[in-house]
Amino acid sequence: MKTRLPSVFLLLSIAAIMGAFLLYPVWHTVREAFVDSKGGFTSAYVSEIFSNPLYREGLVNSLKMAVFSSIGALIIALPLAVMSARLDFPGKTLLGSLLLVPLILPPFVGAIGIKQFLGQEGAANAFLISLGLMDGNAPMDWMGNGRLLGVVLMNALHLYPILYL
Repeated sequence: MKTRLPSVFLLLSIAAIMGAFLLYPVWHTVREAFVDSKGGFTSAYVSEIFSNPLYREGLVNSLKMAVFSSIGALIIALPLAVMSARLDFPGKTLLGSLLLVPLILPPFVGAIGIKQFLGQEGAANAFLISLGLMDGNAPMDWMGNGRLLGVVLMNALHLYPILYL
């Protein structure tokens, strides 16, 4: 029994930290969504989200961003994880380390990289122009017309290491 005491203490400590810094703020936020200024129950705040077109559009865009970012990260991470788990090749350790670099980079570095890749003067347009698939005088504005695509791509490239691990 004495050998289990440190692990039980550690488990309880982690549970207390999770409760204090994760669960309590989430619970408090959800609770406030159903309490009016006098302290009574109301569903007016939540119904406002679904009745206001601006809030509804934001909710739908957030859902799209979450779903497509997760799918994109899975498309990147799953083949890398399978390859890493099943194959032995020279440089496997180095590659495994380099795949985790996006975890330590700030998000704005990814945003700058996506702009360099998908901007009007970016690498994607330059490649398509060189192949003759796009007019050089009217390049595609990926970030202007397809902002969701840029955000999803940036999120997928920034978050795939979590799925890879």
